[in-house]
Amino acid sequence: MEESIEKTKGKWNILLVISMATFVMVIDTTAMNVSIANIVQDLNTTVSTVKGVMSLYTLVMASCMLLGAKLSDVIGKKHAFKYGLLIYTVGTLIAAFSVNVAMLAIGWSVIEGMAAALMMPAVLSILISNYEGRDRAKAMSIYTTVAAVALAAGPIIGGAVTTYLSWRFIFAGEAIIAITAFVFSGVIPKDCIIKENRPKIDFVGFLFSASGLFLIILGLLTAQTYGWFYAKQPLVIGGVTLSLFGLSISFLMIVLGIAFLFILLIWLKKRIEKDKPVLFHPKIFSNRVFSPAISVYLFVQMTFAGIMFCMPVFMLNALGYDALETGLSLMPLSIALLIASLFITRLVYHFSPKIMLVIGLISMLIGITLMRAQFWGDFIDISGSSFRFAFLFIGLGVGTAFSVAYNLALSNVNKEWKNEGSGLLLTFQNLGASSSIAILGTVMFASVFSNIAQGILDSGVLNTTDMTKNQIEELLIQNFETFKGVASPELQSIATNAMSMSMDLVGIVLSVIVSIGLILAVFLVPNVKLKE
Repeated sequence: MEESIEKTKGKWNILLVISMATFVMVIDTTAMNVSIANIVQDLNTTVSTVKGVMSLYTLVMASCMLLGAKLSDVIGKKHAFKYGLLIYTVGTLIAAFSVNVAMLAIGWSVIEGMAAALMMPAVLSILISNYEGRDRAKAMSIYTTVAAVALAAGPIIGGAVTTYLSWRFIFAGEAIIAITAFVFSGVIPKDCIIKENRPKIDFVGFLFSASGLFLIILGLLTAQTYGWFYAKQPLVIGGVTLSLFGLSISFLMIVLGIAFLFILLIWLKKRIEKDKPVLFHPKIFSNRVFSPAISVYLFVQMTFAGIMFCMPVFMLNALGYDALETGLSLMPLSIALLIASLFITRLVYHFSPKIMLVIGLISMLIGITLMRAQFWGDFIDISGSSFRFAFLFIGLGVGTAFSVAYNLALSNVNKEWKNEGSGLLLTFQNLGASSSIAILGTVMFASVFSNIAQGILDSGVLNTTDMTKNQIEELLIQNFETFKGVASPELQSIATNAMSMSMDLVGIVLSVIVSIGLILAVFLVPNVKLKE
């Protein structure tokens, strides 16, 4: 009896260790989002450069994710996790002691990005391998909760640490947690890998996949600057201006990235016909549960990432909140995420996962509608607390949808493809986050500048008789930081109203994204039970 109890405790120790690693990897970006100004000052760089470093982290991680998943098959999940922790610790310490932005990029973007790509697929595979039935559902839900709470709590932790200590302590704290997880990683069972059966790595397939994902995500992230189709500005390399038939370099990168992924599928098919090792098996997408589940997950991730990007921008700029106030305003969302993720395992065996997924998406849609409703009245009355009920519905919905989608997708994948399924799921996660920020960022800022220009024309507060609306917009885009610093109270009011109107438009786009996910859940996700 005592042995059984001890075994159960040990089993949940595995979840504790990988939860520490997950928390570190997820909180990294959201905690640093509120520290950009401090990094700029300390490293004598620019805001755009720091944002570029953050984008590079996403690019490296997404590009290497499938290779990381395959390495878990080659060296074992436990070793992939442990090596990933060590590499991540090196990267975050380099970032903590950075003396310039190049050193920050090497430590944060490159080394941490590669380490995360090695660890994250291993984490999901360890969960799936060590838990079954309701224990697996519970473990996956807690894992999702840790990740979601890290995302939501990041601005609070980052704001407090940056305000009272330094942004460097965020990286130093990550290193301490990573080392602690490494020390206690012995609780994870060792993989039984027969040397003769050890799979080989398809490096050509990796190059195709990495190039395709890198170009697609880079294109999405730069579309706001260079344009989605036609070039807003030409690409300049080494003082040489490249004119590409008037097309945006971002659009061309996305097209080329898609072409690389298409070539990848052809390559994989030929490798399979010759019975050679492949980066992943395309047949995994023929699974009637896996494909619709990760598709719905993609749209849930897009919604969540979009809200976590746009709402802090609104609160920081329109409401004048600091980092800590912004984080506290997002607390209802974090709390709701925690509640939903913890209790969903008690409901998912009484109701079908499909029903739970639909309920989660409907809750998200209600929350977004409540969020939009705050921008329909008097903008003067808006505060962070105005969104608490909206955030509760959104948090409950996201927590439910995340947990169910994770469980549905990965519990129905063939055992030999678990690592590949984990890698693909995480790749979709990065695609969802980057595409959402790119699309909603473009919608938000384009709408803001348009509304400010129209407000200036309508109010007559400035002498713009010889200027068109487009000319005012261009002037604002080029000199927005100066405009914020010298704007009169009337101009500041116009800017606040413009931001509020743009947020309603953002809410419409978010509603469309959730609705697509809801349609997929209703018509494509089969009504099956989670595998025990």
